[in-house]
Amino acid sequence: MARFGRALQKAVNTGRESSEAELEQDLQHLRPRTSARCFQQTLDFYRERVRLAAEHRRPRKLGEDGCPAEAAAMPVQMSLQSARQAAVAFLILANDYLAQVRRLIARILHPTEGLVLCHLDAKVARVEDLEHFRRWARGFHQGAERVQIFSSFSVHRGGRSMLDVQLKALQLLLASPIAWDYYVNLSDTHYPAEAMSWVGSYLWLHRGVNYARITSTKFYDPTLQGGKEATYAGPRREDLFISCDRSLAFECEGQLMSLTPGVKYPPLWSGVKAASGPEWLVLTRDFVEYVLEGLNTGPAGRTTNLVRAIYEDLASLSIPEEQMERNRWQHLSVFFLNREFKTMLTGFVAAKSLGPSRKNGGPVKTK
Repeated sequence: MARFGRALQKAVNTGRESSEAELEQDLQHLRPRTSARCFQQTLDFYRERVRLAAEHRRPRKLGEDGCPAEAAAMPVQMSLQSARQAAVAFLILANDYLAQVRRLIARILHPTEGLVLCHLDAKVARVEDLEHFRRWARGFHQGAERVQIFSSFSVHRGGRSMLDVQLKALQLLLASPIAWDYYVNLSDTHYPAEAMSWVGSYLWLHRGVNYARITSTKFYDPTLQGGKEATYAGPRREDLFISCDRSLAFECEGQLMSLTPGVKYPPLWSGVKAASGPEWLVLTRDFVEYVLEGLNTGPAGRTTNLVRAIYEDLASLSIPEEQMERNRWQHLSVFFLNREFKTMLTGFVAAKSLGPSRKNGGPVKTK
């Protein structure tokens, strides 16, 4: 029997929950690097997830409630309109490179429309940094409302915080008095590879369309791996969607901990096709409203609401922000270049790195 996750395996195989001693034994590998308080929080979380695994031994079927499919059946209405640019609400997830963030905002913010919301990681945020940023933002038209910064989460790559910070940002953007049509999320290592006037015009012409890149080996994407002549002949070459492993994880006291290494958490719901891909998205305001409405519907753990059920299933896993259900979002044409990589995310000309990486303190490694 596996060294880790015995209580979880028991729940999956038999539908029975385990004793407190068995649960604690599964988490003994965490004791040396956690406080007593953190270990208890992790134990409480693990106990609940094991209970749900036993309860959902056979995944329950998700209904179609909350899925806005009826809009697709509505007749198309045509009208003549003057072309313009879509107003974009940007979220920038920043670590500590605020000078780069200011340059990015200066390039992407429309002179009079849209807004930018920046989240500065709470692990590095200082009051003076936030105040300096706000003073700088006043230089823009309606700067106090159109360029904002907040710091509410200690964000850990691959953890639930990566998802929750973006959901919190969506709430703040919807509450803003500044009108916007599209939401785009970025990091402090992005920089525009196209003029924002072109991006705004493209989104206006394609308004109503949501974009997300989906990892697929059946339809091999050469812009991500190996160039246009590359092929993939591995064991998953016919997979339409590639989903990340369902690894149970928990954040506590600045750490992201793997609870059951090698033992995957079972799906709680059927009827949903999971897929993964980069977390960078382009979403319509209507879709954002639909997501937040779904998250606020129904009691935790007891709902068949599509959005809420997906969130509760994935929020306890590693890399939840890259696994939120993508099969209803069309393929993404990305307009941004990540500073830490050499190649464009889509078919733009490859460019050299814009600078050294702060993560390893040395030159950026490029393929």
